[in-house]
Amino acid sequence: MDGGGYADAAWWGTAIADGLWKDGQVTRRWLVVDEARSSKGKTKYAERGEQANRPRNFGSPFNLPNHPVVGINWYEAIAFCEWLTARWRAKGWLEANQFVMLPNEPEWEKAARGGLQLPAQPIVLSPQQCATLHRVLAEQSASALRIANSQLARRYAWGNTADPERGNYDDTGLNATSALGCFPNPDSPYGCEDMSGNVFEWTRSQYGPWQLKEGDWSVKLKFKYPYLMDDRERLEGGDQIARVLRGGSWGYGDHFARAAYRARYLPALRDDVNGFRVVVGFAPVGSTL
Repeated sequence: MDGGGYADAAWWGTAIADGLWKDGQVTRRWLVVDEARSSKGKTKYAERGEQANRPRNFGSPFNLPNHPVVGINWYEAIAFCEWLTARWRAKGWLEANQFVMLPNEPEWEKAARGGLQLPAQPIVLSPQQCATLHRVLAEQSASALRIANSQLARRYAWGNTADPERGNYDDTGLNATSALGCFPNPDSPYGCEDMSGNVFEWTRSQYGPWQLKEGDWSVKLKFKYPYLMDDRERLEGGDQIARVLRGGSWGYGDHFARAAYRARYLPALRDDVNGFRVVVGFAPVGSTL
C-alpha cells in the first residue's frame, strides 16, 4: 500500500478487464448467510461487495508484518505480482523475461512435497539472486548432495502425520494467522514454510464455473487433476471462474491442510483464511504475462 499500488492502473489489467477496478479501488465480494431464506438444515447464502484500497482487517489481529496477508482476493494477489515484478526489475533483480507470479497447482504441490530427488539441504536464494537464478542453482546443485525423496506422496509438507504443533490449522487452537517460522520443523523438503496450514494460498489455476442461484452456491469441476497442459492458467477466465487455492488454513481441519487438497473460490471473493505466496519464473505457457 505504501508503494501506491492500489492507485496505479498499471498493475490492475486483469481486474480492469473484468470490470473490478476503478479509480484506485478494487471490488471485493464475500458470502453471508441469508437468514431470511435459510431454514433448519438448509443454509442459504447471499453475496455482498465493497470497494477497497487495502486488505480487509489491515493492522488488526490479521495482516501483521510477519504474518501472511489475508482479506484479499485473487485480483489483488495478481496485481501485487505485477507491482513486485516491476519493482524488482528496476533494482536489477529480475531479467526482462522473468516474472513474479502466483504458482500454478503442480508448482505449488512440488514445493510442498518435493521432487523425485532433493538437495540434502534446502537451497535458499535472496531476491537479488533471481536475475542469475539458473546459474546460481546450477552451481549449488552441482555441489550439493542429492538424495531420494522417501516421502514423495507425503500428506503434509512436513510428512504423513497431522500435527498441530507443526502447522496452524483448527486443532492448533490459535483461531488466527500465525507468524512465519513460529512452528518447529514445519518446512517442506525444499525449505518452504507454512505450506500446510496458516492460510489457503491462491494459485493461477482455474477450477471451473461458479454459480450462486437461489441462495445455493456450486462450482462445476472443469479442470481436473492430475495436471494437463491446457488453458487453465489463463488470467482472462473472468470473475465467474473459480480459482484453485492450496494449503489449508488456521480455520479448517487437517484434511484441508493436505498437500493434495484442492480448494476453490471465486477470484473476486475475499476471506480471512485466504492469502498467497509468489514464485519467480518465466512466462507460463498459455498466459499473457
